[in-house]
Amino acid sequence: AQTSSAVVPLSLRGTRSILRDEDWFPRRGAVGVTLGAPIAPRGSDWNSALALRDEARRAVLRSCGEPDLAGEDPPAISAPDAARGR
Repeated sequence: AQTSSAVVPLSLRGTRSILRDEDWFPRRGAVGVTLGAPIAPRGSDWNSALALRDEARRAVLRSCGEPDLAGEDPPAISAPDAARGR
């Protein structure tokens, strides 16, 4: 926002079915990439930066095919997972 630079939202669709959680083996499938329209900041202050972030996030959510998980607690990491660096 301070540099008046536009943000171009990029969405990936289909990656969750190819690279599944808890599995290191990728599956066959299609991955889509969507480039959104550039989003210009409306100012140069902190609130403008937050608004730019939020607008870019909404643009990504519209085209990624995933639910909005904001506000959900992240999954807990168990001791064996932590030992493996996960």
